[in-house]
Amino acid sequence: GADESVDLVAYWLSHVHPQDAAAVDRYWNAMRSTGGYVQSRYRLVRDDGSTTSVQAQGLPVLDATGEANGYLVVVTDITAETELRARAEILSRLYATLSRVNAALILAQDERTVFEEVCRAIVDTGQFEQATVNTMDWTTRTTHLVHTQGAITIPEAFRVRSLDDPDAQSISSIVFLSGTTVVVDGLLSDERISPRIRNALRDGGVGAAAAVPLRCGARLAGSLSIVS
Repeated sequence: GADESVDLVAYWLSHVHPQDAAAVDRYWNAMRSTGGYVQSRYRLVRDDGSTTSVQAQGLPVLDATGEANGYLVVVTDITAETELRARAEILSRLYATLSRVNAALILAQDERTVFEEVCRAIVDTGQFEQATVNTMDWTTRTTHLVHTQGAITIPEAFRVRSLDDPDAQSISSIVFLSGTTVVVDGLLSDERISPRIRNALRDGGVGAAAAVPLRCGARLAGSLSIVS
């Protein structure tokens, strides 16, 4: 999708995921310095903010004197394979988390303690990026952040949000509106999430997320969101 007048190497490097930039730099330097075959896996960020996992295999093209006068690089889209591996890893981590969550539910004395222990178990034991519990005030149709655990800083403006504000739609908003579990593979490109929320999450390097409804009897009282 690059313009023909654009430096292709610079264009490629500018689209490497920030968290993979150092590894790609090592890959590129290794190919140039060793003169041999190298292979690397990393992510590219598309112009719409979505990510593609790729495997790059490259080697220098030598002239008659043995000097490199170019590079042959084959890039293969391995997004589907990467997502399958990620799903298997997530399931493994969720199973490991369940035992701690069950223990927390048995020992907890009140609702807030339950939320705190569940979020802590998801992040510490499950090794997920973030876990957040939001509750819903159906009288005012506002969501309220009750507890969050993880490395992502949630701006104060997002801690209380109107369910009807199109500029404040998050994965928990979808749960409250649908009453069902929501799974998002590409959190930063899902148009159900408002651009304002996606931009706030972009620097955190998040990719996938899931949110489940929390019910008190028949009443939808809250949502638990997990970011990977």
